[in-house]
Amino acid sequence: MTTVPAPAVPRRAGLAMFVLAFASFMDLLDVGIVTVVVPVIQRDLGATYAQSQWFVVAYVLAFSIVLVVGGRLGDSYGRRRVFLIGVTGFTVLSACCAAAPTAGLFIAARLLQGAFGALMTPQVFAMMQVLFRPEQRGTGFLIYGAVINLAQIGAPLLGGILATQDLLGLGWRAIFLVNVPIGAAIAVAARALVGESRPDRRPALDPVGIVLIAVVTALAVVPLQQGREAHWPWWLFAMLAAVPPLLAVLIRYERKRGPDAVLPTSLFRSRSFSAAGLLAMLVLSSVISVNLVLVWFTQLALGWTPMRTAAGLVGFAVALVAVGTWGAKRVPSFGRGTVATGAVLMAAGVGLLSVLVDLAGAAVSPLAVSAALFVSGSGMALVVGTLVNIQLRDVPERDAGAAGGILSAVFQFAGAVGVGVAAAVFFALVARGGSQDLSVPVGTPQAAFRTCVHDQTTGPNPFAPADSCRVPELRGPAVAAALTGAKQRAFADATTTTLWVQAGVLLLAAALCRLLPARRSE
Repeated sequence: MTTVPAPAVPRRAGLAMFVLAFASFMDLLDVGIVTVVVPVIQRDLGATYAQSQWFVVAYVLAFSIVLVVGGRLGDSYGRRRVFLIGVTGFTVLSACCAAAPTAGLFIAARLLQGAFGALMTPQVFAMMQVLFRPEQRGTGFLIYGAVINLAQIGAPLLGGILATQDLLGLGWRAIFLVNVPIGAAIAVAARALVGESRPDRRPALDPVGIVLIAVVTALAVVPLQQGREAHWPWWLFAMLAAVPPLLAVLIRYERKRGPDAVLPTSLFRSRSFSAAGLLAMLVLSSVISVNLVLVWFTQLALGWTPMRTAAGLVGFAVALVAVGTWGAKRVPSFGRGTVATGAVLMAAGVGLLSVLVDLAGAAVSPLAVSAALFVSGSGMALVVGTLVNIQLRDVPERDAGAAGGILSAVFQFAGAVGVGVAAAVFFALVARGGSQDLSVPVGTPQAAFRTCVHDQTTGPNPFAPADSCRVPELRGPAVAAALTGAKQRAFADATTTTLWVQAGVLLLAAALCRLLPARRSE
């Protein structure tokens, strides 16, 4: 491995790592803010539920498709060069998101923003391996963890403040403009502090592999996002059915490409790399979906403001900061027992949250939600850093960029799949709750009331009243209060069950921790 210029002193390496970590800060800040204000953007742009899922998933889908390619491009053309291209494009597309006048254009801008984010993010992990020797990577994780924790705790609060305070009359659009000065500062600092690095042998471009990765990822994610609103036509099932054979074709083709493969299959022969990737998928699929389900419940059913929702989510971020900072320098000594413990803690926090929603319903408080999420966030802090270290510790430096891309792609792909599955389960349960026994106000036609509740809970847009609810028989404060109560009960029951499903996934991850190597290979 050649590095030009190599970091001369540890201080320079630390400053360079700080700058690189802020790129991940910008990425996570963006994702975290958008998750909190999805209903606000949905209402302003007149979007459906499926479109609101795409506000999050469009970014994640493009991110996961381009990530592996982005890592390999860094190996081929220079990691700093690709990093700077990614930062610049991400910054420009952030401004485009802020200016988007329609839901369709906003989703398109999010797709492109995700693609550029995927160019910059894998270079962070790759250059960490170059900047720090294995025994020094605890320092790298400490710097990275501190910056990322700042994003985790700042994202929900900043999103809530900007969406609630309507800064300069921009509303939710201000959350994307925040990225512009941050991105510009990162680009300038990276040119001054981060040296260029690439392997001695440049891998050849693999266009067929790139196309196959994009097709397989899209075939897996699109049906999960569109299925409910499209009523699951046959062609969506056909897309899902095509994933396994195309994945087999991709693996066979990439194996033949050898060292020039955009997806180096040799990495998956490492037990630490493969097992850690599987566990990361299970854990990350739950984390993002839990947050989005909570946002839907608190804002769409309970009418919380983005700021109040952010106050509920902040416990998770506080735990990441507190426990993550404590564990950053201990990561090299952590093993599969730490991952199992963290996954159980996460499941306990999600289960506690489900119990709180079940018992309190519409009366649940942000403080109670935050306390439960603190338990879950403590487990997350133990899991993620440990899995990253286990997955990357046996990776050859020539494949550092590709491995970083695969690692980040696993995180993002898991989030997209988790959101799709959780949304399908959640809204199916909401619809079922809206069809069960209801308390109908005295003097109100039962058939009309039940039809209104059913249509409102199964409709694609929560901000557009169903036509069946506009009839004269359903007017008046008593009927409005009864309709609100029915909606809140349906959402609360759906939230409770969906959270238990996510807790089960996390317990499965804890049980599968035995797949990880028992101790570090020498």
